[in-house]
Amino acid sequence: MSDFKEVTLQAGEKLSKQIELLKSIALKLPNDHNAQLRAQAAVTFYDRISGFPERTDNHVAEQFPSSSINLKNQDRSGLSSRLPIEILELIINHVEDFDHGTKQKTMIALSASSRMLRTIAEQRLYAHSHNLKSIENQWKFLFALTIDPYLGNLVDSLKVQWLPTGENGKLLIDIANVCISNKVLSIERGKDRDCNMIWKEDVLNLAAIFGASPNVTRFNYYAYVRWFPPMESHEHITVDQILDLCKNDSRFMQFASQLTHLFLYYQSEWVLHALSPHLSPNLTSFSFAGDGTINFESKLNPFFFTELARQCPYLEKLYLDCRFHDPRNTSDLLNACKTWGHTLKDIYIEEMEHTRGWIPQLFTSLKAVTKLFLGGGCRIVSKDLDAVIKASPEQQLTDLRFEMYDVETMSDGSSDEDTDEEVDEDAAKIQFNNGLIGLIGVYSSTLECLNINSGSGTRVGRAVLHSCQQAHRLKELHLSPPADIEPSDVDELLHTCPDLSILSEDLQRCSLHFQEWEERAERS
Repeated sequence: MSDFKEVTLQAGEKLSKQIELLKSIALKLPNDHNAQLRAQAAVTFYDRISGFPERTDNHVAEQFPSSSINLKNQDRSGLSSRLPIEILELIINHVEDFDHGTKQKTMIALSASSRMLRTIAEQRLYAHSHNLKSIENQWKFLFALTIDPYLGNLVDSLKVQWLPTGENGKLLIDIANVCISNKVLSIERGKDRDCNMIWKEDVLNLAAIFGASPNVTRFNYYAYVRWFPPMESHEHITVDQILDLCKNDSRFMQFASQLTHLFLYYQSEWVLHALSPHLSPNLTSFSFAGDGTINFESKLNPFFFTELARQCPYLEKLYLDCRFHDPRNTSDLLNACKTWGHTLKDIYIEEMEHTRGWIPQLFTSLKAVTKLFLGGGCRIVSKDLDAVIKASPEQQLTDLRFEMYDVETMSDGSSDEDTDEEVDEDAAKIQFNNGLIGLIGVYSSTLECLNINSGSGTRVGRAVLHSCQQAHRLKELHLSPPADIEPSDVDELLHTCPDLSILSEDLQRCSLHFQEWEERAERS
């Protein structure tokens, strides 16, 4: 017996006890139409699940006296029924501050105490249904929404676990069908990087989930299942076969066209190629975090980013945490950024090693960018800072995070191993620091976060810290302090940057007011 079948059996045993309770309530309240409907819905639901144990018809009403199950009586005699709704909402708001486990248990207890509290608590319990990582919880959740269908209308975001074997695919389809108002769908396929295959049934199940999600505008897919080459079995499926299966499926087309946010993580390339042909101008945020090298080309989109820009010309956020498969992808991305130049505000690129000199080209296109992250794999050198400094005056950077490549490299990005010239380390450090000073000066009126890490571990000069005092709106600062740093270099920021609350530990240790920095961090 598989784990899924075993957990399903156990969940069925627990749900059978709830059914007996619902039946006993219906017997005690023969004139309560809602009680009759809930009991009948519970029995119908249970009987159609083949994996549940056979249900018995034992009546257990004597174990549940009417005083403990009749909410109507509780409302008349309980304190909560006499409290103003504003007080009840304050109670619920206070519970919202609890840790997740305690909050869930307390909300459930409150919802069982009176009808009024139940109405308020249920809105918080079901709005963001993220506790569906276990199969047992998925069955319980589906059961609750089956016997009380109105709860499905309360769900705004849904986060579920899809087993690496795909066995609970049909269960997820049923859950999606009862959460018709859901707007955010997050699926985790596998966990802890399980090894398994993608099957044809998985593709069809995902299509069915999409078909049952007409109001979803944000889709997050986290795939921890490793992709294996197809074996000699008709049930295994290749990327090309997936594309052939999806390209004419109206469910993929409709779902992709309604998305405003798309986030794909790890082994999700097949989902990327299944959805990408159908993305629309509605999309404003595209994020992809791959496992190593990714080939953005496919037989449907030979120039992925150019095509993405054509389909989705109003992109505001672009997040790429992966290695590019081909240098042509870099040119493709730069061309796309020309289309997004007036809309792209938030850009994250982890690695771009195949092309040098691309940062000036990027900044020539970006007019609206406010948040910029360039990872160590982008191989930024000191002269690239000039491109950021000389960028369009329309740019108002608020968040700047990047890793400088080794400052001992030549200004064109080539190492001393590639040239006969002797590298002047002191000159390189001066160029590095002057670039940072100029960068901070240009964006001092808008900068709120500055996080700069040198690939070689080189510390910034004191003058760089002094220039940070110009950035009065600064809230977060991460720099490697110089060896000759003075406490005043750090503590002066307490006065010049009143909102600065997140400071790198290396800088905090240089301060004479460590406690004050700690207090600021706690208040933020």
